Amino acid sequence: MASTARAHRNPQGSNKRSSTGNPPKHPRRAGGRIRAQVAGTTPVKSSDRSYTARCEWDRTGWWTVSVDGVPGALTQSRRLDQVPDDVAEVLRLMTGDKPGEYSLEIQPVLPSEAGEAAEQARAFRVLAEEWAMKSSEATDLAVDLLHGLGLTMRDTARLTGISHQRVNQLLSRNRS
Repeated sequence: MASTARAHRNPQGSNKRSSTGNPPKHPRRAGGRIRAQVAGTTPVKSSDRSYTARCEWDRTGWWTVSVDGVPGALTQSRRLDQVPDDVAEVLRLMTGDKPGEYSLEIQPVLPSEAGEAAEQARAFRVLAEEWAMKSSEATDLAVDLLHGLGLTMRDTARLTGISHQRVNQLLSRNRS
């Protein structure tokens, strides 16, 4: 038995098809285009050209984004990397500000446990990158000093914990 798809008209007038016959969950995002929910028709002018976009995760798979200091400035984004473009459209409609005329801070709001875990992971990643740089510098120095003592590449590799091929690469790079 073939299933029938019913078309639904969203507020912007485009048709969305649903194989289940249910209306689309987010009709304002028809065709993948950003649709801002704008309250009122009078643009709000801002003398401060710095905005904060608060992004709250919605269980339906969308970020609900509000812009601090601009009443009624709401939009939705599928991913955080899409927030600046979505907010740019809202700000253009509500304040007349164009991208490049203001700074934007993206502030994700997550449940405390998830937010803390993400912040801890980010902090550890920064530390790991710092230690990787220190490790690389120490390895370069050790290879130069051990090779200067006349050790073979294989002995230098064993003492530094890298391959003899990597020792060769480091020595070649340091000679040039």
